[in-house]
Amino acid sequence: MLFRSGPAFTPAQAAEFVAKMEIGSWEVWLQPVMTQVGGGVAFHESLARFGNGRGHLVSRPEFFMTGRADGLLERFDRMMLQRSLQILESHPDVRLSVNISLETFLSDGFPASVLALIHEVPESSGRIILEIAPHCLTAPAIDVRSRLEALAAAGVAVALDDFGSGICRL
Repeated sequence: MLFRSGPAFTPAQAAEFVAKMEIGSWEVWLQPVMTQVGGGVAFHESLARFGNGRGHLVSRPEFFMTGRADGLLERFDRMMLQRSLQILESHPDVRLSVNISLETFLSDGFPASVLALIHEVPESSGRIILEIAPHCLTAPAIDVRSRLEALAAAGVAVALDDFGSGICRL
C-alpha cells in the first residue's frame, strides 16, 4: 500500500469517514509553497483534513486508502476542487493547487467534469494548479496528452505531485 501513513481503518472507522465526507464535515487547509528565489509564497496547496473525533485530524493519505477501497476518490476530488474554487472566488490574490487522484484522472468524465467546475468560477483561470501523480502520465488506454492540452487551454496548470518534496510543473 503505497500511500499509507497510518494503521488501516476498521470497517466502522471507514463508514464514519465516508459519512463525514458525505455531509461535508471536513476542512480545507492551505499550505504555502515557497519560491526558491526570494522565499515568497508562490501558491498554496489545498489539503483536506477530517477530524477523527478524538482531537486528531486525518490527512489525505489515510483518506486515500479508504477512498480508493470504497470508490470515492473521484467524488471527493470534485468536492475538494469545488471548495478550492470557492476560496479562489473570495480571495482574488491567491493561487491554489489541488491534488487529483489517478482514479479521477483516468475517469471517462475527466477533464470535462473538472473544466465544468472551473468554468463556473471564471476568475480562477490561471490561478488553479492540478497536481497529478507521475503514474498518471503513463496511464494505459487514455490519451494523456489531449487531457493535459484541454486543461492548459482553459488556463489550468498541471504539476507532478512528488509527495512532499515540492512540485515540478509540466
